[in-house]
Amino acid sequence: MSRLLRAALAAALVLLSPACALRDKTTLDASWAAAGRGGASLGKVAIITVADSEFVQADVQQKLARALRERGVDASATGRYFTRYTDEERERFRASVQASGADTILLARVTSRETRVREVPDTIMGPANMPANTSLDVYGAFVVYGGLGRPMPQADFAPTTVASEASLYEGAERKLSWSAKIRTRNAGTGDRAAALDEYVGVVLGAMEKDGVIRRP
Repeated sequence: MSRLLRAALAAALVLLSPACALRDKTTLDASWAAAGRGGASLGKVAIITVADSEFVQADVQQKLARALRERGVDASATGRYFTRYTDEERERFRASVQASGADTILLARVTSRETRVREVPDTIMGPANMPANTSLDVYGAFVVYGGLGRPMPQADFAPTTVASEASLYEGAERKLSWSAKIRTRNAGTGDRAAALDEYVGVVLGAMEKDGVIRRP
């Protein structure tokens, strides 16, 4: 195989590989703050989360608590994780809020998950990611795509978008005082630690923007 052809094939593999091209990307959709909320002390903040993975929740709680403490907020991870919206979990959630002893509850929860399946056609690549012998000329490639050959199947890739909210509930009545809508595209495709750091950064950035907390 010529050097030029090998280089072209390598470049094509890089472009077609979802793992190389995609990573988690979290952005702020919108945020809202109650009138007069900016600048007021949050007091003691307890962090509770709802998502499908308790491991992710544990990391998010710890990262949020640490980042808020760096900004002078008395925040702590509750270690209370919720994965389902059932009557039993609702009662456990209520008990967790009451037992927190906090002035403010920071609730971060997943609100929706959308997976869009992208069909990837079979390729002409054979074992060891090299072209099959039958595909080295255009006529052989036509035979492969015509169904007479047997090209190596390429796994489908399904990008996922996760929508979430981070909200503050203050006072004895636990009234909503601030909330942000957040969107993570290509969820689960990149480094998890970096993705969670970005998520926490988006939450804190929105809180700073709305005057809920101060920059460190």
